[in-house]
Amino acid sequence: MTTTTTDTKICIQDIAAYNNGFLVFEWIDLPVAEDKLQAIIDRVLAKGTKLCKDEDYPHEEIELADYESDIVDIGQWSSPFAINEQVEELEALEPCELKKYKYLTSQVGYDHDGAIRNLDDCDIYENMTLNDLAYDFVEEGLFGEIPSSIKNYLDYDAIARDLGFDYTEYDGDIYRAC
Repeated sequence: MTTTTTDTKICIQDIAAYNNGFLVFEWIDLPVAEDKLQAIIDRVLAKGTKLCKDEDYPHEEIELADYESDIVDIGQWSSPFAINEQVEELEALEPCELKKYKYLTSQVGYDHDGAIRNLDDCDIYENMTLNDLAYDFVEEGLFGEIPSSIKNYLDYDAIARDLGFDYTEYDGDIYRAC
C-alpha cells in the first residue's frame, strides 16, 4: 500500500497563558501517536503555568492558535485528537482515494465521514479534460459502434458539454459522484 501525506500541522496554545499576556504554543505535524499528542498538550500547559507563576490557577484549556492543512477542515476550537484521527485515516488512503476525498469534501459537500463512506461511489479519470473523456468514450464504444470514417466528423466539444452534466472537472481530473 502506498502512503500519502496530508501535510497537516496544528499549533496548540495555552489559553490561560494567552489571557495573562504570554504566548505559549507548540506546532505539531500530524499524525502523531495519541500519547505523544497528549504529552505535547501537557507540556504546553505546564510551560504556561510556570511562565504565569500561578500554580493555583489551572491551565487546562487549549485552542488551536493556527493550523495548516489543504485537506482537513480545522477550526480554532477543533479537537486536536479528532483532527489527528482524521489525518491518520487519510494517510492510509491511496493517492487516488485521497483525490476523491478532496473532491467529495470540497466540491460535493460531504463531511469527513461521508466522504470516507462514499469513496467507492466516486469515479475519477485522472489527468483528463471533458474533451479527453468524450474522445475516450467514443473510442470505447460507450455511444454505440461508430464507424471510424465518421468519428472525425463528431462534435466532441458538444459531447464534452453534455458529459459536463454528470461529470466535473476539478484539479486536473474528471470526477463523477454517484
